[in-house]
Amino acid sequence: LVDLIVKQALTFDPCSSIANLIKDAKSHVISEKLERFKALQSGLMEDENIKTIINHQSQKGASLWLTTLPIANFGFVMNSHEFYDALCLRYNTMIPNMPKFCACGKSNSADHALSCMKGGYTIMRHNNVRDTFASICKGIC
Repeated sequence: LVDLIVKQALTFDPCSSIANLIKDAKSHVISEKLERFKALQSGLMEDENIKTIINHQSQKGASLWLTTLPIANFGFVMNSHEFYDALCLRYNTMIPNMPKFCACGKSNSADHALSCMKGGYTIMRHNNVRDTFASICKGIC
């Protein structure tokens, strides 16, 4: 309104003026949020592990498992514990009730549990692939 008075405008359309003000305010808020996010992200990117996690999680399709319909026929079902563990892996937090030490004797973490040859998760993943492949072959033969 002040701008219109200064410009000596002959007409005043309150709807368009308010709409422009709202639009400007929204764009200002969005730009401030983006600047804060970039500052936070640049601070986080100094840690190599966090940089790798953010890079992997920002890839196309990385979060599709969160919005997939839980269809049991296709094996897209997780119980609450599996879902919670998957979220812990995604956000790089400790999985509750995880043993402190692995079967190999080393300190246990999610990364170690997924890569240790003695701990069992590697063998379970291998066996899942093996069993899936075997069931596909049964259907063909």
